[in-house]
Parts: sequence; structure tokens; C-alpha cells
Amino acid sequence: MNTKDEIVYFCNELHPVGALMLTGEWGCGKTYLIEHDVKKELSDTHIIVRISLFGISSIDEFNKVVKKRWVDECAPFFKAGDDEGLIPVGKTIVSILGKIGKTVTPGSEIIAETALSINPFDFVKIKPIISGGNKHVVLVFDDLERSKLNTTDILGCINEYCENLEFLVIIVANENIITKQSKKVHIINWR
Repeated sequence: MNTKDEIVYFCNELHPVGALMLTGEWGCGKTYLIEHDVKKELSDTHIIVRISLFGISSIDEFNKVVKKRWVDECAPFFKAGDDEGLIPVGKTIVSILGKIGKTVTPGSEIIAETALSINPFDFVKIKPIISGGNKHVVLVFDDLERSKLNTTDILGCINEYCENLEFLVIIVANENIITKQSKKVHIINWR
């Protein structure tokens, strides 16, 4: 089996254990393979959501980027009446703003400013399957070695999506760079 076929096989597993890691030197075509060949092969059954970890420096930033990329890639597949987490949020915000617009009381401008500072993404719950079970979401975490978080922390974040939220997860990395980075850590052996 070639690399593309292995990735497709992994994505078609009903309950894969863990994540799949695709490694190779920078510029060897890992991201291209995912974005073109794998995405095309799985287009009828999966949505590929690629998240670059380049420069990610906090767990909060990591989770926000994942949610934003999920919305960017999955929103076009929502159907009218789907309860995917976005439509109810939109209706709620419109409802709140409509009520504020009708309210003419002292202090209502403070309420309006507060409502306008709400980030709708905070209310979106991302899911591993959308559109009535027709599309499985594959989270592809690219550039693992370029994250500003240490490898253990970033892998812990990824594990949350893989094991607890049950997403299909692929990690793309340059193993040689990760190995060099890990050699900078001093290991103390206790006797």
C-alpha cells in the first residue's frame, strides 16, 4: 500500500485507535498529499480540516484555531434545519440584538456594547460527524514541529480531539526537527 492508501484506510476505520502521524522532511510533499490526493479521494465521505500549528503559543489559541478552521471547512456542508451548533447561535444573537434595539432605557447602550462583543465562536460546538452522519471530519494538524508549545503540551491538546471528542486525527511533522528539539531537553535519571 502506498502512503495515500494508508491514510485513506485509516480515515475509513470505524473506530481507529489513536492518531496517524505522517512524517518526512520539509518540502517532501506531505501537506500536498493531504490537501490534494487524500482530500480528493475522501471528498464524498470526509471533510479534511487542516490546521497549521505554526506559531501556536498557547492552548487557548490552539483551541480557537481548531474551532475556526472547523467552521471554515464544515459550514458549506450544513443543510437548512441542521442543528450543527451554528444556526442556533446565529438565531440567538439576532434575537438578542433585536431585543436590545427595541429597548430604550438608561444603560441599554452598555448592554448593546456587551452583546456586540460576544464572539459567536464561543458558542459553537464542533463535532466529528456532520450533515446527518454523512461526513466524517478529519483534523489534520500540520507543522507540529513549528508550534511554540512544547511537544508534550501540543500532543496533549491533540489527544483531547482524538480520544475524548472522537475525531479522526492526522499529525503531519518533520520527525528530524522534533528529534533535534527534544535533545535540547535535559533528562535527569533518578537512581
